[in-house]
Amino acid sequence: MNIQCLGLCEVRWPGVGEFYKEDKHIFYSGGTEHQHIVGLILDRHFGNFVLSFWPKSEQVMSVTLKASPFNVNIIVIYVPTSEADDHKIDYFYEELE
Repeated sequence: MNIQCLGLCEVRWPGVGEFYKEDKHIFYSGGTEHQHIVGLILDRHFGNFVLSFWPKSEQVMSVTLKASPFNVNIIVIYVPTSEADDHKIDYFYEELE
């Protein structure tokens, strides 16, 4: 499929981090629970251009890539479904602002 950049939800890796696996650069941002964790997989080409990784929370993260004429921000967001309780939905939108 030749995917070079893939955002992920429900990764289930607790904590925050990044690592390399074969020719992929993998980022993830989560809490202590094994749920709602977001991640991003970049191939070797894009992985070489990473300027910053910002793990905002278990539901929001971004990675900035060096590009021309402007840098590129990739944002990965896990949005609660309509079945989530109102408190979780409200918390998500407050965090997103």
